[in-house]
Amino acid sequence: AILISGNSSPKIIGCTIEGNAAHRGGGIAVTSNSSPTIESCDFTSNMGSFGGGAIYVEGSTLTLEGGTISDNQGLLGGGIKMVESGGALIGITIEQNRACRNCPCPFNIDIAAGGGLYLDNSEPSFEEVTISENSAEVFNHTAGGTGNPDLPYEEHHPTNTGTDYASFGGGIYTTETDPNQINFTGIEIDDNLATIDSNICYGEALGQPATLE
Repeated sequence: AILISGNSSPKIIGCTIEGNAAHRGGGIAVTSNSSPTIESCDFTSNMGSFGGGAIYVEGSTLTLEGGTISDNQGLLGGGIKMVESGGALIGITIEQNRACRNCPCPFNIDIAAGGGLYLDNSEPSFEEVTISENSAEVFNHTAGGTGNPDLPYEEHHPTNTGTDYASFGGGIYTTETDPNQINFTGIEIDDNLATIDSNICYGEALGQPATLE
């Protein structure tokens, strides 16, 4: 729907962004050292086929304050995907988004990760954020959801046509990200669903898991 690029710094207030689709960032894509501020906006029913169903951010800084991210879907980051980016998420609700393997995707990727958020080498701050009822799914069904590392491998990795598929981080998935550099304050993460680590999955984390306040 909206592309913010080329070192842009717009302010978007009080919008509803609904029913859009794109390769990355169904609702808004932010790239090229841009620094938008988005306040009191609702993102719903958007699709980012490869990532960031509602919002995709790469090499930029996003300030997102108020509003909701709900019922969006994408392969990596059903709600928001951030790559080599930072910023602040303040007073928002991220709920009922899906990272799903069966989304239209131009690549043969066999995982789904980050139902709510997918953070790739990104350390935004979180303040009074609710992340709930998001899911990472594969092939039209949720793949487990216990998030219990003591279960046998087969129960973590359901099979489909002889190939292993898994979903990671129903709420948040991080990769190449130092969790200690992420400031979580007043965050609520619950009732998210995935095969491995239903609420937060630290994939290839550069530090120890973060402490939530």
